[in-house]
Amino acid sequence: MKTRRFAVMVAVALAVFAGLAAVSTGQETTAATSQDAAAKLEQQVATMLVDKLGPDASTIRVVVDNKGKVMLIGTCAKRSTQELAKEVALFVPGVKKVQNKVEFVPVATAEGNAAEQAVATTGDEASDSGLETSVKYQLNREIGKTAWKIEVEAVEGVVALRGTVPDQARYDVALKTVAAVKGVKQVVDLLRVAK
Repeated sequence: MKTRRFAVMVAVALAVFAGLAAVSTGQETTAATSQDAAAKLEQQVATMLVDKLGPDASTIRVVVDNKGKVMLIGTCAKRSTQELAKEVALFVPGVKKVQNKVEFVPVATAEGNAAEQAVATTGDEASDSGLETSVKYQLNREIGKTAWKIEVEAVEGVVALRGTVPDQARYDVALKTVAAVKGVKQVVDLLRVAK
C-alpha cells in the first residue's frame, strides 16, 4: 500500500513539474517571439527613417517595447530630420506611439557658427507654420474634405504628409499639389490609399 501511495505521489509530482515546465517554456517562447517582433519593428522604423529622411537619419537609434511604443534617440544635423522623425515612425505598421528624443545639433558652416544657426531656427518655425497653412489650403482646394484626414508637417521646406486618402487619384493629386506649393523643397510621402 505504501509503495502504491508513493507511486501515486511521484506521478502527481511529475505531472505538476511537467505542467510547470510547459508553462515556463510557453512564457519563454512568448517572450522570445515578442523580442523578435520588437527587433523586426526596430529595423523597419530605422530603415523607413533613412528611406524617407535621408542619411541624416542614420544616426537615430530606435528602441521598441513589446507594445509598439517606439523611442527615437540620437542627434541629427538637420532640423527637418529631428522634427519629422516621429511622423515617419508613426507611418510604420505596428507602431502605436512614438517618443522623439532626437536632438538637432546644427553643424557650423561658412555662413555662421552653430549657435547663430540655432537662433535662426526661431524665424524658420514661423515660416514653417506659414508653409503648413499654404499646403493645407491647396490640398483642401484640390481634394476637398479628404484633405482634413491628412496631417501636414513642414520643416525647412520639407513637407511630410501622413494619413489616408480614399483612392489613387486623390493620392496622386495630393502629392502633385504639395510639390507645386511655393517654398516646398521636398515632399515626404507618408500617405496610404484606402483599400
